[in-house]
Amino acid sequence: MLRPDNQRGSTPYRAADAAVPVSPVITLDGVAKRFQSTAALSNISVTIPPGQFVAIIGRSGAGKTTLLHCLSHTTAVTEGSVRFGACDLVALQGESLRQHRARVGMIYQQFNLVKRLRVLDNVLGGRLPHLGGAAWWLALGRYFPAYDRDIALRCLDHVGLLSRAWQRTDTLSGGEQQRVAIAKVLAQEPQVILADEPVASLDLMNGALVMDTLRRIASETGLTVIATLHHVEYARRYADRVLARLS
Repeated sequence: MLRPDNQRGSTPYRAADAAVPVSPVITLDGVAKRFQSTAALSNISVTIPPGQFVAIIGRSGAGKTTLLHCLSHTTAVTEGSVRFGACDLVALQGESLRQHRARVGMIYQQFNLVKRLRVLDNVLGGRLPHLGGAAWWLALGRYFPAYDRDIALRCLDHVGLLSRAWQRTDTLSGGEQQRVAIAKVLAQEPQVILADEPVASLDLMNGALVMDTLRRIASETGLTVIATLHHVEYARRYADRVLARLS
């Protein structure tokens, strides 16, 4: 089951950038996920209002990552429903499913960056879902319109790494690389950010910097941030709400 462990309440929306959309209300109703005979999730019901920073804590194997996959709909639920606003994810197929996944920003423990590229080029990768036709093909050769480059630079500024824009990514520290990954997700202009153990591979100082960045995103842009964490102290310090996976 999933139970509320702590809740400070919603963070009010303050538009730091009008290009960033407000998150929808996220509703999970009786969600269950089974892999053959193994129950990864069972009877999860929770409502997450826009702009909250939600931390999900629990032991390894408790289904935290599976829950994020259900929210991005890379994994379909076995029972129950997941709704983003009025949209039931169960009904999504084809183009509507692709559009939903483009609206969900994913941050991973291992950064998912091309380390030989410049920092700015990595962040510009977040703009690909917004491009089509010739612009998409040109972007594969790292030729992006000025509008998209401006968005990428503003996202780097938002995470405090504008001065690193022209450096190779592999010259940055682990904490800086994770903040580049966050900037890339912001450039995607998602409606929700999901972070799967975003500080697990970082030391305490860099982990705190990444958590500060995620906290600020939720506070200043109104984006909902849902993060799985092993560190209970991080969850209690940074999250508006803590959900504990007990089984």
